[in-house]
Amino acid sequence: MVSKEDIELCIKELKSRGFYAYEHNGLVIVSIDEFDESFILHNDEICARAFNARAWLDDEA
Repeated sequence: MVSKEDIELCIKELKSRGFYAYEHNGLVIVSIDEFDESFILHNDEICARAFNARAWLDDEA
């Protein structure tokens, strides 16, 4: 199960890479403006990106 913290960290990680991402009903939606498309991240992808964001935040501290 994906936690609210995982979702927030995932969105933060995506935004740091220049993507527009947001949460909607517990899902992470990523918008790709150039193609005028959006896609939903699966739980495994959310957790992996949250893990990356945690590591990135630890490096900054």
